[in-house]
Amino acid sequence: KVFQGLSQANSSVITDPNTFIRLWCHESLRVFHDRLIDQGDTEWFHKQLNSQIKNKFGFDFDDKISRGDAMPIMFGSYLDANIPAEKRLYKEIPNEEDLHKSM
Repeated sequence: KVFQGLSQANSSVITDPNTFIRLWCHESLRVFHDRLIDQGDTEWFHKQLNSQIKNKFGFDFDDKISRGDAMPIMFGSYLDANIPAEKRLYKEIPNEEDLHKSM
């Protein structure tokens, strides 16, 4: 499922390694983290995700990937409601305002 989500991205949207890693984090969080119900498990998952990002990509999650605010990393194709679904781009949702406007 993670790779399925990654494959939805378009090269016009994923233009740098940081954005790709953010997409990978988003997909990993949705596929694995969202199924965890125990606080200890979710904390463990975040530590593992941060460790993998540091070891494999050389980025620190808190410094380079996380937004540092309450809104999680989110990607979707639903911001462009006036475009036919098959032509919408799967891209990062930049802020909560845009998310609320699209809903």
